[in-house]
Amino acid sequence: MKVWLSARYYCNNTHASCRYARRDIPFSEQEFRKFDGRCCGKNGDGCGQALVAGQPLDLRPRWAAIGFASLVVALGLGWGIRTFFFPPPIEGVAFAVTETRVDNGKGLLSLEVVRKTGLEQRVTIGYKSIDGTAKAGEDFEAVQSSVIFESGESRKVASVTLLPDLTQQKEERHFSLILTNVIGEPKHVVFIVPRQVDRSQQLQAEQTVLSASRVAADIGGFMVKRRVLDELLYSNRASNAEFRAYKQQLMDVQNNLSRAREGYAQHMRSLQTFQAAIVLKAMDRISEELNQKTFDQQSQAMKVMKRQFTELLNRKSMDMDRWADELATIVPQIGSNGGKPST
Repeated sequence: MKVWLSARYYCNNTHASCRYARRDIPFSEQEFRKFDGRCCGKNGDGCGQALVAGQPLDLRPRWAAIGFASLVVALGLGWGIRTFFFPPPIEGVAFAVTETRVDNGKGLLSLEVVRKTGLEQRVTIGYKSIDGTAKAGEDFEAVQSSVIFESGESRKVASVTLLPDLTQQKEERHFSLILTNVIGEPKHVVFIVPRQVDRSQQLQAEQTVLSASRVAADIGGFMVKRRVLDELLYSNRASNAEFRAYKQQLMDVQNNLSRAREGYAQHMRSLQTFQAAIVLKAMDRISEELNQKTFDQQSQAMKVMKRQFTELLNRKSMDMDRWADELATIVPQIGSNGGKPST
């Protein structure tokens, strides 16, 4: 019980000149100790008379009042923090539809958000993307944003950017957008589907691929012939007749190689006009067919050509010098002793 009591001391002087003598101004325990039990105020006033103990002060009403005030302040502060930093979920807001199907070529996708209640209020609705089989940074740009409904507004648009599939070989995949501060976190699922294949385009692409593979094989052959002729020219410089013959053959091979490279570049540009998925599937199918017919060199050229076409899709440019060197690797490497090449 003593914990709730506070000792009080009074000046025992009854002289009218002492301002503390009226016994209505108590000294605390700390003041009693500080002034060695004498009547002495904070400003040095007082009569110096010995202090006597009075009735202790009951602190319970004071602490009860302080506790109640603290509780009120804490509740108010908690309400303020929750209101401004952790607002309660909003009701009556959702996506207009729950799913959308788009093809690989779609760019900016806009999704309608509607609210049915609380139209008189101004509210901010947050939304963000969630990975599914479609991944942020690969298939779409991750988004965490918001839309604001002004008073009276019932419809808004949430947007997300879809990234193009340059290979056009990905299967159907999906991701979601959710409304983050709405009760139940309403979800919208976005399905990204491959484009439909046009049969006539498929046939044209296959013809172009087949023609390009023949030219690719020719480039490889011409590259090897040029290397062999270079070696023969170097080793037969002393013989004027053979040197002139090899030089003429080299010029013919160079001309054929130049025309083949131009034709190959033109085929690649033509293939870019088709859907990439159609071209790549055509390359796989024709390569398998050439394998079965044992057209090994042309089949190998097709595999190199597929890598180069994929590179063209990504870089948007051709490196014909390096591409020709790559195509030369499909041809069996022979030396100048393996016979005299013909054009």
